[in-house]
Amino acid sequence: MQNLPVTIVIPVRNEAPTLHELFSSLVALSPKPAEVIFVDTGSNDGSVESITRWMECAKSENIQCCLFRQPGAYPGAARNVGVKAASQPWIAFLDAGIVPQRDWLGMLWACSNKWNAIAVYGVCRFRSSDPFGQMVCAISYGMGAVAPVLPASLFHKEVFDCAGYFEEGLRSGEDIRWKRSLNAAGVSIKVCDEAVVDYAHFPPNLSSALMKWFVYEQSAAIARVGGLRRVFILFSIAMLYGLAVFGGKWGAILLVAYLLVRGVVDPFRRSVANRWWTYWWQPLAVIPIVAMLDLASIAGRSIAIFGMSRFRLASHSGGSQGRQGAGRLCFVVSSPMSAVAFLIPHIKALQENFEISLAANSQDTNLLRQYGVDLSVLHVPIERAVRPWRDLIALFSLYRLFRQQHFDIVHSLTPKAGLLTMCAAWLARVPVRVHWFTGQVWATKSGMGRGILKIADWLTAALATRVLVDSPSQRDFLLAEKVISERHAEVLADGSVCGVDGERFCPSREARRAVRGELGIPDDAVLILYLGRLNRDKGIGDLAVSFANLAMSWPNLWLLLVGPDEEGMQVQVRATCRECLDRVRFVGFTDKPEQFMAAADLFCLPSYREGFGSSVIEAAACGVPAVVSRIYGLTDAVLEGETGFLHPPGDVPAMISEIDRLIVNDGLRKSMGEAARKRVSQSFGQGRLTEALRDFYKKVLA
Repeated sequence: MQNLPVTIVIPVRNEAPTLHELFSSLVALSPKPAEVIFVDTGSNDGSVESITRWMECAKSENIQCCLFRQPGAYPGAARNVGVKAASQPWIAFLDAGIVPQRDWLGMLWACSNKWNAIAVYGVCRFRSSDPFGQMVCAISYGMGAVAPVLPASLFHKEVFDCAGYFEEGLRSGEDIRWKRSLNAAGVSIKVCDEAVVDYAHFPPNLSSALMKWFVYEQSAAIARVGGLRRVFILFSIAMLYGLAVFGGKWGAILLVAYLLVRGVVDPFRRSVANRWWTYWWQPLAVIPIVAMLDLASIAGRSIAIFGMSRFRLASHSGGSQGRQGAGRLCFVVSSPMSAVAFLIPHIKALQENFEISLAANSQDTNLLRQYGVDLSVLHVPIERAVRPWRDLIALFSLYRLFRQQHFDIVHSLTPKAGLLTMCAAWLARVPVRVHWFTGQVWATKSGMGRGILKIADWLTAALATRVLVDSPSQRDFLLAEKVISERHAEVLADGSVCGVDGERFCPSREARRAVRGELGIPDDAVLILYLGRLNRDKGIGDLAVSFANLAMSWPNLWLLLVGPDEEGMQVQVRATCRECLDRVRFVGFTDKPEQFMAAADLFCLPSYREGFGSSVIEAAACGVPAVVSRIYGLTDAVLEGETGFLHPPGDVPAMISEIDRLIVNDGLRKSMGEAARKRVSQSFGQGRLTEALRDFYKKVLA
């Protein structure tokens, strides 16, 4: 059978799990298209490689295939690229995750000929086999329900001459806006109920669903989808929740009645089969899920209505264009110790070019002077813990500060400070707003808590004009999670916030002898060092178990834990290492980490989440190899097999094995330490990071 003169255009972004099913359905189409165009918008999960391999196989089916790369583009822009590049007179649209039936394209073609139509919509059938996906499907569309959709449709190219192309600045809703353009241009649209595609890839968990609802509602508002009717519906729902909280018994009764209709009656009514569930508990679980999705929708629409999303698009397109030269710069952190740890080298160097201020939760205005920085600290009451009333006070304090001082750049560090700072700076219309991501609290969480914290990071990035990330792998993670935009997020140099001061962090026999002598550790002992905050996310429990096992075989092995104990971890470590507790040492917070690193033979960081792992490269500068978790952030700090070893997070046997390799082989330990020191001097020098930050500021102010 001859291939139809049709080009299928498919936008793709991080869809590796769904591509195999799509590829199989494309090959099975009868009749087949003459051409398939994939437009990748920045995948980093192997999607591009999968497409490239399949394109070779498609040649045997006489299908011409093309792959275009448009990093950071939204679906509308991706479809426009495909339409303009198409060699055939007819265009069909699919999405990754959508699976066409064998006769889908043939049915569209037959309908277009039957009705002499240049615009024919196919229909999508919604289904899912995953329990959570079934609940989301039932809530959204109804299990087995069908509806006309753009990524199942066929158009002649002359349609685009009449109605124009898709809007490129919309994250979603561009299909509805374009359909309105078709109607406005007088294009007759037909619907072919026999041309069926299937969609089954609903969010697999609550956090993904919350983020999808939030982003869709925000994007739909920007695209003016739903209009006043949708605003009225969401406002009414918000009022119901408000009545339930403040209106006593009757408010609660009204909310329960609404949730029963929305969560029980609607899925029954919409689904093709009344029994849409697989397990008995699903109809009950739908009710709280509906409540949380409602709140996510209200938040997304509200943000868009108040202009934050529009401002994001506008500010990302240019920032503070037209500003010449240096200006006034304000760093914002919650704890002044964050400034001491990360910002002092930058502040010292940048004072030549900028008038710098530091806002932090400290009453000591002269705090930085003891570190050689002639700068007063501006007190802002930002606390690390979530306290709504105090957080509002901090937000107002920041807003007032920004309005009074007229800063050119506001730059935040740490999650809580970032959210409050970006909100206040946006309200105060600070022209350049920068946030530096240094790790995600929600990376190790699940459920609603993960969703809320993830939305907070997304909002921080949305309100910023530019985003910095302190490691390439963390940037990839945030892009995959759709928290940041590829066009407006970057990593300075090779990563890290401040790099390493090679004169301060270096091998020192004097420091080695002094620290070991003070702590009673023999000179010939093999010393494992952990330096950082002591909490569960850092894997302290795993390190204690590993040491307790290794200590039985190595009587000269010692463990040194340096840092503030945030979660009572010392008690757990003492209990785990009770048989070898005489070889375990604890030291609290220190402002001289270089001395302890010089005293160590091996650095361990078995963390479950990390932005970059500055302590790893600081230890490396002292000639100390590392054994760390294979997670984003740490994979940038350690070269596997060259400067240390990596193990899966939480895998204690693997950690024991990697540590043992370095204990037993002194030569390997020393050669890795030398390689680590050399790499740090070449890639993570403090001066290099400061120059990169200076260049970044010049760029955003240009």
